[in-house]
Amino acid sequence: MLLHGVAIAIVVALVVCAVIGVVLMVVQSVLRLQDDWKVYKKGAENVAQAVQKIVSHATGSMPAAFAEDVSQSALEKVEELLSAIVGEVLGSAWRVLLEFLMMALYIAFWLAAPMPVGTQMEELFRRYIMLKGLACCGYGLCVGVLLGSLGVDLAPFFGLFAFLLSFVPEVGAIVALLLPAPVILFDSRLESPGMTLFVATSAQLGLKFVFANVVEVKLVEADQLMKLHPVVILMAVTFFGFIWGPTGMLLAVPLVAYFKAALLSKTVPACYRDPVLVILEGDRLAPVKYARKIPGLTTGIEMMPMEGSSADTLAEEVCEDR
Repeated sequence: MLLHGVAIAIVVALVVCAVIGVVLMVVQSVLRLQDDWKVYKKGAENVAQAVQKIVSHATGSMPAAFAEDVSQSALEKVEELLSAIVGEVLGSAWRVLLEFLMMALYIAFWLAAPMPVGTQMEELFRRYIMLKGLACCGYGLCVGVLLGSLGVDLAPFFGLFAFLLSFVPEVGAIVALLLPAPVILFDSRLESPGMTLFVATSAQLGLKFVFANVVEVKLVEADQLMKLHPVVILMAVTFFGFIWGPTGMLLAVPLVAYFKAALLSKTVPACYRDPVLVILEGDRLAPVKYARKIPGLTTGIEMMPMEGSSADTLAEEVCEDR
């Protein structure tokens, strides 16, 4: 009991230290933005002038007073946008801290009094968190190195948030991709902010494709239980995120995967199990594949020929699946 209590205290302390480190990095990044406000204000002026030139070329010559009004109005809008971003970050810091502290409490209570969920679910959660953590760590590190090599300000901050947000399937990487855009576009110290933004966005899209469709597929979805249709993943993330916040988003995939594992029981009738498996995986042959892999598991799905397929091809599919 003593060793168990020490282990729980160490895990909770590590989680709390990690949360405090993230909050401190966010605060430091915001303070750095405030110190470099003149740099970004000048960058906003450059963007307004560029927009003015584009409008002039598109509409022909315009009066100087009108052009000055347009430039000043655009500059005010940009300043309001930057102020709103800084205020939103500061205002959300405490909410994010509270959410992470709630996650630490979840971990502490789960370790102190584990729920009788069975070894299969424990192994499923442990494997998912470990493999997903490896993939997210690689993605965040690559994003931080990429932005640092391009001379983008706050590159470690964006790399850290790319690591954290990529735990949220499908949605997190897109949000992480959009975060550095205002900082790059309004940084007057960059020679060509527009080109830097294009290169950074394109490279991050490439990294997302590689990690989401190659690395994670090899690591996470190599386990057949983790294979889920993207629409099902988005629905699970939305539902559990609404209930439990970031903790629910993190656990959305393993929770649905455990539900899927529970379906693969001989006590569940095939007439109920088969359509749910087809929906979860988006594959009409999913019940047949599991019936072939799990001894004693039956399926009620008949192999109907798909449009354009021959009888020989269908026979080969049936023989191969069975």
